Amino acid sequence: MSKKIMCRQLLVLAVLLMGTGGVASGCAKPSPEAKIPLTLTPTATATHMPTPFPTPEPTATPTLTPRPTATSTPKPTPTATRKPTATPTPTPTPYQREFENIAGKDNILIGAFYYPWYNRNDPYFSHWFNRDVWKRRGFKGEPLLGGYDSRDPDVIRKHIDWATGHGIDFFLVSWGFHGPGTFTDIVLKDHFLRSELVCDIKFAILYETNGRLKSARDELLGYDIVNLDDSRNQEILFADFDYFERVYFNHPQYLRIHDAPVVFFDILRLFGGDVVGVFDKLRDRMKLHYGHDLFIISDQATSMSPDDPLQREIAEAVDAIGTYQAFQWAPHFFDPSAAVWTDFESYVPGVFGPWKSLSQSLGKYFAPGVVPGWDKRGVDPDLPVLPKSPERFKKQIEIAKDFIDPELPMVLITSWNEWFEYTAVEPSEEHGFRYLEIIKESLAGY
Repeated sequence: MSKKIMCRQLLVLAVLLMGTGGVASGCAKPSPEAKIPLTLTPTATATHMPTPFPTPEPTATPTLTPRPTATSTPKPTPTATRKPTATPTPTPTPYQREFENIAGKDNILIGAFYYPWYNRNDPYFSHWFNRDVWKRRGFKGEPLLGGYDSRDPDVIRKHIDWATGHGIDFFLVSWGFHGPGTFTDIVLKDHFLRSELVCDIKFAILYETNGRLKSARDELLGYDIVNLDDSRNQEILFADFDYFERVYFNHPQYLRIHDAPVVFFDILRLFGGDVVGVFDKLRDRMKLHYGHDLFIISDQATSMSPDDPLQREIAEAVDAIGTYQAFQWAPHFFDPSAAVWTDFESYVPGVFGPWKSLSQSLGKYFAPGVVPGWDKRGVDPDLPVLPKSPERFKKQIEIAKDFIDPELPMVLITSWNEWFEYTAVEPSEEHGFRYLEIIKESLAGY
């Protein structure tokens, strides 16, 4: 075995076992809430005391006339009403995995973007739960589990089982859209992390900055940016990371690299202001108050140029340059005849190459991404389409393998279950487990 492969194996093993727990270090499986048994206290039975006979009174006459005997009328004995017997709660049958957990048995970290936002009580998702309406509106795909609620414990168990059974090591869980106490936060905190299979997978936060931080148009750049010079944006950012520390970062299954919790920033490529200064301040706060740094991954590996001074500054503020969708910000994006749509497999290396070179020059890591296709016409019918197929997915994985960082071998999959953009690799009626089988065949043995 070469020295490079041995170092890679040790790094991946260390990442998967990092923290206070983990699969091999005794992650405690959540137990169901303790049921308080109903104790039946017998009701006391009333005891009847008969009325005593009166003592006869003596008279002066020798003949005693007996007085009539007082007759006691017995009172009815009250009957104790017995409380109903409590019906014992059946012990739930432990979930039986369909697939052996192979996550962590290879030399690569495989992550998938995970969306816990499917909410039966939210009118916005009404079409998700009515599959006929879903199709009529132009959305594609039919999950094997149907239109599910993200809180469903069986759905969560199957997601973890299916993902780890095909080599996926961690989920990057979407968090944001109005912050603590909202639906995605509740699903992650009160449902996903309470699953009996949570010890089988790592997780990290996908920080949806578009739903948390204010953006405004920069006339010089010609597009909206998240200005970190805005004191309100800094306040929200710092408060959110304090919340992550209290609720998530110390969970034994939280993904850590170099003992720092991992956070993937959505649309970090659109940040402005003193990005380096504010991120340094954020890191200093975490070290001062909580004793650790952060491992921040950006989404910059897109069609935006790594030669742009703003993009270089953002890259200097992070630990790794990552990918969500390589076609974002492509020239002639809305032209379906543009090269990005007609020859995507040739287009992607031209995106990854310069970004990986920048990461190396700055001493950062690089994490290529894979997408099976993209179709968002259910949201906007005028958008172009990247046809989805297992064949395309397999080609994208082969391309990504050429750009894996040997210092931190990681591939990011877009996505596990983003059905609105039809990027999901979650098992479906159309393709069964084929996308997961490709991951297992192409990456899990890397």
